[in-house]
Amino acid sequence: MQDPIAAGEELKRCVNELGFKGALVNGFTQRDVADSAYYYDIPEYRDFWQVVSDVDVPFYLHPRMQIPERSQTYEGHPWLKSSPWGFAVETSTHALRLCGSGLFDDFSNLKIVIGHQGEGIPFGLWRIDARMRFSPRGYRGKRLLGDYFREHFHVTVSGNYNDAAFRCAVDVLGVDRMYFCSDYPFERMQDAADWFDNTDVIDDSARLKIGRTNAIRLFDLDGAG
Repeated sequence: MQDPIAAGEELKRCVNELGFKGALVNGFTQRDVADSAYYYDIPEYRDFWQVVSDVDVPFYLHPRMQIPERSQTYEGHPWLKSSPWGFAVETSTHALRLCGSGLFDDFSNLKIVIGHQGEGIPFGLWRIDARMRFSPRGYRGKRLLGDYFREHFHVTVSGNYNDAAFRCAVDVLGVDRMYFCSDYPFERMQDAADWFDNTDVIDDSARLKIGRTNAIRLFDLDGAG
């Protein structure tokens, strides 16, 4: 998404002409030089977010690996950089930047999707809000960050088939903002289905919502009734 204006035009074309039900972007973008990183909370992406708001489809913020020039904290430990840890750090930080930028004050209907039980945010959300009351330096939101997260973010269980993480995410967001997802081909569909069908964190009514009807509603799919 190097050019926000062009990205917005392509999104309009995909939704209005091709019938797309949402958009997926792999984290930050790079342009001009290899070691650049542009995050979508910065002002120049407001025109793009205006388009997302206008077409009113979900925006999936997918992980990507941080570029080598900005990965000093992982030096000597390359295993940390990708899915075991770095993906969640990168995506959760980007999501929190969106919450703290005033974006959701400008566009109240935005729907952002993140995976892996919320990339760790549900677990830390209470403390984020608690500490922000004492140290809100540079924070541009008009409300608590947790309010924006709970109102604008939707979370899939993709690749994180763990009851404790699931219980935390459901407690923070509620069953109506949770979605079944396998993370295939990086995870096995059978593993995802076996865990979801048998976890006792939720009852069968919630299982139906998370496994089917929430997605029908979010993506405005045929058969919503």
